[in-house]
Amino acid sequence: MDGAGPSAGKPYPYNVLIASEKASAADLVAISMMNLDINKLNYINQSLNIDNITESDIVVEERWINHRFKALNTQVVLFRNRIVERLPSFMKNIMKAVLSYYPDFLPNCNLCLICLKVCPVEAISKHHNKMLLNKKKCIKCLCCHEMCPSSAIYLKKNIFTKLMFSS
Repeated sequence: MDGAGPSAGKPYPYNVLIASEKASAADLVAISMMNLDINKLNYINQSLNIDNITESDIVVEERWINHRFKALNTQVVLFRNRIVERLPSFMKNIMKAVLSYYPDFLPNCNLCLICLKVCPVEAISKHHNKMLLNKKKCIKCLCCHEMCPSSAIYLKKNIFTKLMFSS
């Protein structure tokens, strides 16, 4: 998917199904097929560390090992990462604050708890029939958003983020 993920993005028919017991392992295979550098996607590394998974732990069928998607637009991700990587730490913190986004819950949430189960850092909890996100724990992997069967999770963006990344 391109854009806001499987629950609200634009589908691309690559005819590949990636499945794993751990979302972080599936993500690693997918970013490899997208020709992205894992070292520049910190949230993937954090998820793998939490799941105690290394690249050598992941089994991929031989015919898919060198498979790369064609015509995939990764410019936004790559551009953002190139700029952010070159900034001093204090500027990175300012950028994170100014260009922030995080998953949030819509009223149509049916409390299925799938988001809670798939969150690799356990940043989601249920409290008084409402789902809550611990923003400090959230690594913005967006697994919750991708897996929500009700499309009840959206990306809440501040005004600066909306202006910079309007779609």
